[in-house]
Amino acid sequence: MPKKAYLAEHLSSEELKDRYRSSQDSVETRRWQLLAQISLG
Repeated sequence: MPKKAYLAEHLSSEELKDRYRSSQDSVETRRWQLLAQISLG
């Protein structure tokens, strides 16, 4: 079973979502999206 990912609380879930939505680069968008999903549990 894979290990669960954890995030340090540098940005809130809402801030991660905002960065995901405002990103112009497709790779960067996917990375922010992944981090936002992990932050929601």
